[in-house]
Amino acid sequence: MVNYRHTSRGGSIMPKITKRQQATIELKKHTLQVAGKLFKENGVENVSVQDIVKAADISVGSFYHHFSSKDEILHIYMMTLTGQIDELLSHIHEDNIIDGIIECLCIFDDFLMEQGVEFIKSYYNGYNAFLVDSNAKSPISDKIVELYDKGVKQGILDPKIDKNNFIYECMIIQRGIFLDYALRDGSYDMKELTNKFIRAYFKSIMLNA
Repeated sequence: MVNYRHTSRGGSIMPKITKRQQATIELKKHTLQVAGKLFKENGVENVSVQDIVKAADISVGSFYHHFSSKDEILHIYMMTLTGQIDELLSHIHEDNIIDGIIECLCIFDDFLMEQGVEFIKSYYNGYNAFLVDSNAKSPISDKIVELYDKGVKQGILDPKIDKNNFIYECMIIQRGIFLDYALRDGSYDMKELTNKFIRAYFKSIMLNA
């Protein structure tokens, strides 16, 4: 049975979370935090489900009751972290569309460099099915779409360019940089290459370039 509670304003009612539901939320949050710590310290490939359940002090059955796989908990971990950059995105300079989009991408560069090169090597591989999820969205991609629409309205970007292809091509460029950064063991600042190659890409799609 679902319990309900009245809101402070009266009138409308909202479902009340039971103790069992709260315990489930806390367990998932705890498991996610433990898994994230292990991923960051050891690299994704070097962390198993058994490592996670041992560190989180939960059973294997409990893990699979809440998460379908290690890849899923990794995906949730990434979405949780990227969700924390909303504040940074709110300060993006929108006067210059190109600069704004590059700023968005560089925010993610900073985020990944903070996770460490071993994490990048492990996360960006051919076995991570979530990387090819066509329905996956993030605060960064949403902001880029917003800037893209402004660029089209301002006559800076060609409206004939498919929006989804635009996002996909920016993503491919950035992932190539992630790969090179990982291959070179994080020996440079990714933001410099992001700035260079994204500007070159824009030259090929801008009106009156």
